[in-house]
Amino acid sequence: MTMTRLAVVSVFVFGLAGCGKLLGIEDLGSSTPGNDGGPRDSNVPGDVMPTQVTFTGSIQLFMDVTTGMTGPAANATVDVLDAQNGSVLGSSGTDSTGKYSVTWFQPGTVDVFLFVKHPQAMDTFHYFAQLQGRDADVSFTMLSPMALQQVAQFAMAQQDPQLGAAIVFAFDANNVGIAGATITADPGKVVYADATGFPRNGATSTDPSGAAWVFNAPPLTNVQIVGPPGTTMTASYPLNVPPMSLSYLPLLLQ
Repeated sequence: MTMTRLAVVSVFVFGLAGCGKLLGIEDLGSSTPGNDGGPRDSNVPGDVMPTQVTFTGSIQLFMDVTTGMTGPAANATVDVLDAQNGSVLGSSGTDSTGKYSVTWFQPGTVDVFLFVKHPQAMDTFHYFAQLQGRDADVSFTMLSPMALQQVAQFAMAQQDPQLGAAIVFAFDANNVGIAGATITADPGKVVYADATGFPRNGATSTDPSGAAWVFNAPPLTNVQIVGPPGTTMTASYPLNVPPMSLSYLPLLLQ
């Protein structure tokens, strides 16, 4: 299969209009109050969890990596789910340009994620590095099943069409990507990525983005992260990757 770097990079660089978002990385755990979702410290005076939160953003759909065929994920459904029990806290949809706005009511200190469905894309789950207690700009890219197969082929991985895949990010306590970390998945095949999401074949650790693909991830996959040489950082996460889906998963390493 012939695939140019430019074509693959354009899968992940959310910036057709100059936005510059990469793989949703900036939305996985930013802590800018009143703008991006971020951590809430209940010990800080006046830091009150709001009862209403709004996520807005734009979702792109990549259909074919080899041709660069992409466009807005129009008429997708966007749900905010409680990570503990799966209940729907808020629901909306994208317009013809892929933009959406979904408002949900905070029942307390809960961890949430986005669940997005589109008839031409793999079901997509977007998780966060921190509890979401403030309004957030959450923009990212969905992939068609064919596009995921093309990326997997470029990464020299055999992606089972019945299994899911994940893009994981190793972050430190300040939500900064960790370079030099090693990631393993049992089961699953790990291929490290650069800041654009482009697979780095032959790489043995993360670059400063902390990003890596996990191909052929079954519903229960254990991911282990070990910090760069000279550090004692380590973490292990049991991941739930639904069949035939794509998940964005930030993983804290400290």
